Amino acid sequence: MTKNVTIAIVQADTEVGNKEANVEKGVAKVEEAAKTGAEVVVLPELFLTGYNQLILGDKQYSLAEPVDGPSMRVFAEAARENDVYVIVGFPENKGVPGVIYNSAAFFGPGGELIGCHAKTHLFSTEQRWFRAGNEHRVYSTDLGNIGVIICFDMGFPEVGRVLALNGAEIVFVPSAWMLEDLDLWAHNLSGQATANLLYMVGANRVGWEGDLHLFGGSKIVAPRGHTVAEAPHDEEAILVQTIDLDKIVEARSVVRHIDARRPELYAEICGC
Repeated sequence: MTKNVTIAIVQADTEVGNKEANVEKGVAKVEEAAKTGAEVVVLPELFLTGYNQLILGDKQYSLAEPVDGPSMRVFAEAARENDVYVIVGFPENKGVPGVIYNSAAFFGPGGELIGCHAKTHLFSTEQRWFRAGNEHRVYSTDLGNIGVIICFDMGFPEVGRVLALNGAEIVFVPSAWMLEDLDLWAHNLSGQATANLLYMVGANRVGWEGDLHLFGGSKIVAPRGHTVAEAPHDEEAILVQTIDLDKIVEARSVVRHIDARRPELYAEICGC
């Protein structure tokens, strides 16, 4: 008997700095995705505010909110009303003045907060405004064991391996990936999936923010690295795909990237 999970990726544009409009749009997209039979809906990185820090500047501090703040409560309610899991990117204020995080909230189908990942590897201008997170967690859910990372995080092989060693079966990657790095988008998703023999789900923004071109191309990559579903470039879309988690067991029984490891040879990676 297969263990199926139906995933919906919301590939959407946002209005920079307009939380109210983005919340309204995001909730509508969650409802639309749920009607397709999706069990988990993932929206892109910093969906709440838009991504371009050079446009948003210090306004990001006032736009940030706690994971139980007003905008996130609306997404939690959308998860409950539509009986789906929801992952959504937002600037997070944990209560320390002048400190914010590039985070992704993960809500369950009852509207409960399952977890919140703060991006651990900050890209370019993010380092000026955001503080990096310090953990990679795997969440046990009715759908399976789920990891959440953000965009540039997946460029680091260690991140996917830590999640895999902690039982991750699906890793969701809310992103704001720019066109100049299109090749890395495909390579990183496929590489992490292949090395760790799990599903990678990349949810990328689409549209322009100033001169920043976010191209879309959201995709789901299977444990052996092949793409099972991909959204178009440069247009909004909801990508829906059912995956079979038993494919992970099949892949790991053949390729053995996990159980054939020899950690005693990798001291340099551990910083030993």
